[in-house]
Amino acid sequence: MEAIGKSASVDLYFHNYNRKVFETLINESNNKYTSYVIMSGKFEGVEPLLTGLSGNVYLLDHFHPELKGKILFCGPEL
Repeated sequence: MEAIGKSASVDLYFHNYNRKVFETLINESNNKYTSYVIMSGKFEGVEPLLTGLSGNVYLLDHFHPELKGKILFCGPEL
């Protein structure tokens, strides 16, 4: 947080591994941010949701093979 300074803000949301909550959060957040850092868990078929976001998308925690080359990933599986 120190690195981004006071010129940026961070909003934190939790889906608690509930697919419907996850989808709602993604859909309602679109066009609100310039970057999205997302922990999608092991949900399958997230490509349309994540590639449809209007900004930089960074996926944490679980890598989804369908997103290889489409979304940046940071996690233990690479």
